[in-house]
Amino acid sequence: MLTTTAPLVRWMQATDIPSLVELFAESFAREHWLPQDFTDFAMHPNRDNRIKVLVDESDRSQQILAAIAVTLTAEECCVRRLAVPRELRRQGHATYLLNQVAGRQSVIQRRIFTAVVPETNLAAQLFFRDSSVGFRFDAADRRWLANGHQGYVFRFLKTPRRRRATARI
Repeated sequence: MLTTTAPLVRWMQATDIPSLVELFAESFAREHWLPQDFTDFAMHPNRDNRIKVLVDESDRSQQILAAIAVTLTAEECCVRRLAVPRELRRQGHATYLLNQVAGRQSVIQRRIFTAVVPETNLAAQLFFRDSSVGFRFDAADRRWLANGHQGYVFRFLKTPRRRRATARI
């Protein structure tokens, strides 16, 4: 499954960009990002965009095991990109990263998680459909993708924890 030591989830650093460019080119053949795209995404003036990476700390090279690009709003976290190297797929890295992101967002009251998957990416559709995180198919929509292709929207609604009732004496 995962490495023997717990992988580290951290924000993208400038030194990660060359590795992320390769990873995104491998994962998104039609819409891969260039180095400037990562900077533009992270520094967009009207959106709260974040890129998190999952790295293997047991390796001195800090190999990237997975990367996620999300856009945050007051109540929603929208997954824009989720990438895992081909040789590391089906080992739980993407699920681990999604669980880490979803767990952190609950602290700041984001309850809705959305992922938009291009219709041509069957592997991602199956991942989100079968995800242990709880995503469910919501709609097929052309408005979500910049290139006009149809995308499948998966949503996960996190229910707030109920407080236990305390007995008053």
